[in-house]
Amino acid sequence: MFFYRCHIVITQVLFLFLLTHNVAHAEIVTAYASHYSESVTNDAACAQNYYQEDAPNFTNQALARRTQTLCFNGFTVMYSAITRTPLWSAEHLTRDRLKRAETLDRQNNFHEETQLAEDDRATLNDYKGSGFDRGHMSPNGDMGSRAQQFDSFSLANIVPQNSYNNQNPWRLLEEVTRELVKQEGEAYIITGAAFRGNNLRKIGNVLVPSDVYKVVYFPKRNAAGVYFSPNDSSGQVNIISLAELNSQIGLDLLPSLPEHVKKQLIEMPLTTKMAMRHGDLSGRTNHISTKKNDQPTDYGVSMSSQFQPATRGLLIRMRRALLQTH
Repeated sequence: MFFYRCHIVITQVLFLFLLTHNVAHAEIVTAYASHYSESVTNDAACAQNYYQEDAPNFTNQALARRTQTLCFNGFTVMYSAITRTPLWSAEHLTRDRLKRAETLDRQNNFHEETQLAEDDRATLNDYKGSGFDRGHMSPNGDMGSRAQQFDSFSLANIVPQNSYNNQNPWRLLEEVTRELVKQEGEAYIITGAAFRGNNLRKIGNVLVPSDVYKVVYFPKRNAAGVYFSPNDSSGQVNIISLAELNSQIGLDLLPSLPEHVKKQLIEMPLTTKMAMRHGDLSGRTNHISTKKNDQPTDYGVSMSSQFQPATRGLLIRMRRALLQTH
């Protein structure tokens, strides 16, 4: 314990020394990273973030060019040196990990990824003044340790994301995903970026995705829900099947699943407010008000009603759909 405390004190003193002596930002990040780094370079550590340790497959082989798997603390990234973004970021999220995450304050440490060659990596200057947010794929709010949190701010886990999309519908989807994991106990999650169409733009050397998506697979239910959102300010969020998503993006994200599971459409909830008002997957609160004027406000949008309030009982219908798959 004495040596552990000495290590912590020495590390803190070193960090303060670097700050007070105006050391370059890159050097500070390197020192900070060395403090929180853990050995996560082995294949087993990478594979544990995939369901049945089975990584997504490329069905469009053009996407596989100049890609590299990066194993981080708590998540695994498939990075493209062509887009200079992740194509996907996968994590095995558990209730215990989220409980630990709730005890951590956010520490913004966006940094360039030194595992990548300089000619392949995104830089902080690419994003500077671009008008786009630096949007996490595996989000900071999922991270249960400082090491995981630090790694989540690597630009290898970041895409240029429309500010409204990132701060409004996408934030709500991240929150509701965590709520569902707390209720179910665990889920395998793949968050990624799609590059569709011929009019894609760049910021610096980084390609801006046309869409962002999140797949949430509940192993106890053998059910996969999918959010698919255009990377713009429309606020649109589509609820689609995994099979449809795979066909849109040229990937097979959960290759171990049978086709009938991939084809099943699960009506995913859009915010935690729906969960709090209309029950949850664990059955803790199943009361639904029958008052005539008790209409939910505009909590989100779905494929069937893009600019209207989310329908009553959305989470209840999802619960029933999941129970049918159990």
